[in-house]
Amino acid sequence: MFKKSTIGIDIGALNTVIVSGIWNGSKLQIHRTVQVPTPQEYVQEGHISQPEKMVAYMKQVFKDHHIEKGGIIFSSESIEVIQREIVLPKVADKDLVSMIPFEVESHFPIKAEDYCLEYQIVEEFSEDGVKKLRVLVAAMPRDIVESYLFVAESLGLNPLGLKLQGSSIAKLFSKTKSINDINYDPVATLALVDLGHAKMRVSFVNMGRLVFSRTVAFKTKDLVEMMASALGISESKAEGLKTQCSLIKHAEASLDPVGKSLLDVMQDKADEWVQELQPIFRYYLSLNESNKIDQIVLYGGYSVIPGIAEYFQEVFNRPALAVKSLSVLEFTAKSPIIPLAYLLNAAGSLIQE
Repeated sequence: MFKKSTIGIDIGALNTVIVSGIWNGSKLQIHRTVQVPTPQEYVQEGHISQPEKMVAYMKQVFKDHHIEKGGIIFSSESIEVIQREIVLPKVADKDLVSMIPFEVESHFPIKAEDYCLEYQIVEEFSEDGVKKLRVLVAAMPRDIVESYLFVAESLGLNPLGLKLQGSSIAKLFSKTKSINDINYDPVATLALVDLGHAKMRVSFVNMGRLVFSRTVAFKTKDLVEMMASALGISESKAEGLKTQCSLIKHAEASLDPVGKSLLDVMQDKADEWVQELQPIFRYYLSLNESNKIDQIVLYGGYSVIPGIAEYFQEVFNRPALAVKSLSVLEFTAKSPIIPLAYLLNAAGSLIQE
């Protein structure tokens, strides 16, 4: 009997990505990929604020794109998710499960009952002869989780989980042996930077494990808004020019006025990303003297901008690349073409172990 595909859905601020595939233990076989606009009036800061309307919208999407029903895993993120590293005495796994909620209330400014918790052991170490665990704990508001559950069940799907995007992307990279056909050192620390529409997330992955993650909501205008303002045009017209944005340096004489304006806007936006990332990088490196950043890996909507990886490499003085291929992913012939950078969060959610 053939194994049935699982559906992974990443509801972003601008677009919703749906990936259908099967994890066979070594390869993630992608059978279908779909990208549709996210109804921004229904989804705000990770909250599905109007779940009934979101259900109606997604039913039409499933119908239009002939997506078969089955198990579903959502990949989500919100600036309301609280994530911290805590140190606990080493205990058995079953005891750790019951210990985490109690410890969370002493480390987080929350009531554990109002949040759903996800945790991962980062390190086991000894201190003064006592074995301890360093645990990365994330807390997501329960009402966010319940809204996703409502959507899944209302669509007639079997909800298998809701994963934070940092966990999804870390799992995906833990299973790949090469990026852009280049093998990378499995003990290297990767800074995985998701350059999204409304926010940016950086996930630090070491030896296949997520060790630290931060999400930053952008405080300034979106790139399209900046372009429209600079050129004195509508946002719809600016959207059409977005593909012309580049950070590749040109001789001044080779650029027309529009090209010069686009380069200036893109440079301002890239500078903003760097300013947001620099304190996160410094903080991560300060947490432990053994922490390091060996390579910066860019993905997400804005990672496709020409020259972006070279710019990050120059500023941070570390190797940087924008994801174009991962050895762990295997696409079938019928998979529609969506830029790989857009679907990694949804794809990563499908790896269940």
